[in-house]
Formats: sequence, C-alpha cells, structure tokens
Amino acid sequence: MAWTGVRPSEAMALKFSDIDEYNKTIKIRRSLSYDTKILDLISGKRSKRKPIIGRLKNSAKTENTDAMIRDLKITNELIKFIEDYKQELTNNKKLTQVRQDNENEDYIFTHKESGEIALYEYYDKRYRKLLLKHSLNPKDYNLYKLRHTYCTRLCKKRLDPKIIARLMGDNDIEMVMRIYNSVNKEDVLEASREYAQDMDGDINF
Repeated sequence: MAWTGVRPSEAMALKFSDIDEYNKTIKIRRSLSYDTKILDLISGKRSKRKPIIGRLKNSAKTENTDAMIRDLKITNELIKFIEDYKQELTNNKKLTQVRQDNENEDYIFTHKESGEIALYEYYDKRYRKLLLKHSLNPKDYNLYKLRHTYCTRLCKKRLDPKIIARLMGDNDIEMVMRIYNSVNKEDVLEASREYAQDMDGDINF
C-alpha cells in the first residue's frame, strides 16, 4: 500500500499471479468485501458476514470501470518482499495444504490457520498487533494513511490531478483533492516562493 496507494481491500484481494516480476507491475482487478447478513425469518437472527472477493470499489456505480482497473509499476524491493513471503508460505506445509484445499493458493493473503479468505477486520487486527510488537502506534500507521501518503507524494510531484486520480483508482479528481492530498504551511510557503521567483524572472509581467 505504501508503494502503490491501493486500498486495503484491494491489497487483501491480490494474487501472486497479479505480480509481473519481469515487467515490474502489479494488477489491481478485485477487492475484498463481504456478503450482507442474511435474516432467518424463523429465528429472527442474522447470519454472520462472510468474506468474498468482488469487484473494485465503486465499479458497479459507474460505466467507467477502467478508472479502477489498473496496472501499477512496483519496485525491486517490493517484488523481493513478495517473493520472500511466498517462500515463507511454501515452507509452511500445513498452511499450504489448507490453502490448496480451499483453492486459495494463489491469493497472497488468507487466514493463517484455515487458509480461507478472511474478513477485513482479521487482517487489520493482525496488522495492528505487529505494529504494537514493534512499539508503533496503530493510530499513526493505520492502513488508509499509507494511501493518503502515497497520494500526497504524487501531488507534490506536480502530476496532472487526472493522472493521480487514475493511479488511485478513483473516478475523478474530487476525492483526491478533497481528502487524500495533504497540504501544510511549508507546502504553501514553498509554492509562493517558486511563484515569486518566477515573477522576478518574468520581464513580461
């Protein structure tokens, strides 16, 4: 997420086959979701939510699904992380077997014991546990902040907002400019400094 800005639900639905090591790209095609609780008319109780792998966020609400489906470049370092993790899974014979039994061996993330696709809360809980293990505050490193940081870095590179929106998998630039891009006092001062320099050097103004 730090390298690509993908949504947590998109990262949790990734497959090893989505990684193209030769071209150094990653395919974003699906996301982790859940089915709605089903009401039992006899007992009056609702069944537990079940995790499902579904369409990308907002793809059902627009005809422009290409805005969400995207191929993103990744670094050698990220590829190495994924390769190491795949090897770690392979070395775990018990987990490998249950992943195969559930036909989930191609998914990068599954339940560490059952090998099944898990709810978002399961992965988030494990992530928070790892942060605390390394004395990091989960509030400072929540999963969506990685996406926010990615977007802010893109904005600071002065990229076209429309391109940034596509990189983020959003339909338009409104979400990018309103929520994800963070601006501080230093950013404002730097922008005004650059503009002042341009004015000083512009003999036609």
